[in-house]
Amino acid sequence: GGGTFSLHMTALDYNNGVIGLPEFREAAQNALRSGADMVTVHPPQIAHAQMQLGMPAFEAVVDAMAEAFLPLAAAGIEILVENNHTYPPLPKEPSEYPYGCTPLDLFQWRDSLKQRLGTENCHLRLDVGHARNNEPISESYPIAKWYSILGPDCKAYHLHQTIFNRA
Repeated sequence: GGGTFSLHMTALDYNNGVIGLPEFREAAQNALRSGADMVTVHPPQIAHAQMQLGMPAFEAVVDAMAEAFLPLAAAGIEILVENNHTYPPLPKEPSEYPYGCTPLDLFQWRDSLKQRLGTENCHLRLDVGHARNNEPISESYPIAKWYSILGPDCKAYHLHQTIFNRA
């Protein structure tokens, strides 16, 4: 019984300033107007080297995202942070891998949003396909590790882009 109306947010980026903010704000307003129960957001796919607490890219993007989410948080709409998908070829240097592809990234982004919004309505959504298929990151974080780390912090799951082994 019951149902959930969930919307996927547009993406934000950073290049000496936040990119995509007008579209992101509009998507947040659409979620509010349409009566969504929850929204799903991806952390920006900026290189790990730039996405550390206190770094200009991290702080600017999370501040902009939180500002756009204030009306949703006030309305009690759940905000779910979902892991990113990588696109080959990945850089050779792990510090250049896109942010948002590990469980620790998700906790950091979710916690930063919670702090700025002053709400407990920020949770995690595990995209199983993204977690399984993001090589070589998936070698360090196989799907079982995702489940064990995220555990009860996952409010929802997204199943797509999975690969089934047929024996």
